[in-house]
Amino acid sequence: MRYDVDDQGNVRGLYTQILKETSDGMVIEDGPERFWLADLVLLSIGFIGTETTVPHAFEIHTERNKIVANNVDFQTNHPKIFAAGDARRRQSLVVWAIKEGRAIAQSVDKYLSNKILV
Repeated sequence: MRYDVDDQGNVRGLYTQILKETSDGMVIEDGPERFWLADLVLLSIGFIGTETTVPHAFEIHTERNKIVANNVDFQTNHPKIFAAGDARRRQSLVVWAIKEGRAIAQSVDKYLSNKILV
């Protein structure tokens, strides 16, 4: 995955390609990339934990197949990237994902509100 940012590091969009599952795992299908305009990118990775492509693309720290984020506001080592739920905890109960989903929404709102006011 590639992404586009402005001179100040704000996301403008991202490029995607279609993946196909094969007996060797997921492979990129032949075909053009698509560009999606975006102000914000939220990653939904699933219960099996993170693969390395996305965290490495954004230089996010990982540990034992999960994204490292703090327990207070769910920020990663990158101040503009947050992680919660299975991506941060690994496989867990859905109630934890719901609780962290609500908490991360509040943290992102607070982060964005501070950026707009400054």
